[in-house]
Amino acid sequence: MDKPKLVYFGFYRELIKNKHMKKIILLSIILGLITASASSQTKQESIKQLFHLMQTDSMMEKTFTAIVPTIMAQIPQEYKDSVKSATMNQFMNSLITSSKEMCKKMLDEDVVALYDKLFSEDEIKDMIVFYSSPTGKKMIEKSPEMQKEIVGLLMQKFMPELQKDIKEFTLKMKPPVAK
Repeated sequence: MDKPKLVYFGFYRELIKNKHMKKIILLSIILGLITASASSQTKQESIKQLFHLMQTDSMMEKTFTAIVPTIMAQIPQEYKDSVKSATMNQFMNSLITSSKEMCKKMLDEDVVALYDKLFSEDEIKDMIVFYSSPTGKKMIEKSPEMQKEIVGLLMQKFMPELQKDIKEFTLKMKPPVAK
């Protein structure tokens, strides 16, 4: 029983000793690694193509455009005089620019890696086919409108109840009045 194993391993040892065989084995390993790397790059490129079809950059820009007025409305009145207002506007523009850059970097790196982790290459290709179709394009076109409608529904249907619950909770949290 031991002898066939020795012959088997001896055969591979002799193959590896052969200079040409060493080159072939090394070349096979390198080609395997290159193929795996190329496959990964192809998938990453497919994900970026999907994001382009989904218009993620445009969606991000629209999101920032939509939230800036809300953020600006939160600024205390004291910062709205002419001198402080100019400084605040400059700060907000700088903040928005840096936030957009961070989001773009996150999208290009982290979200691509997330899609790479969660979806197979075939699933990414299926999404590309879908978002290239008329229905997929309509989905992208209507997404901001759908999001706006959903937020409106949330605010209309659930916010009053949520505010009521918060008010009740804060009343319970108040310490009892000492007599």
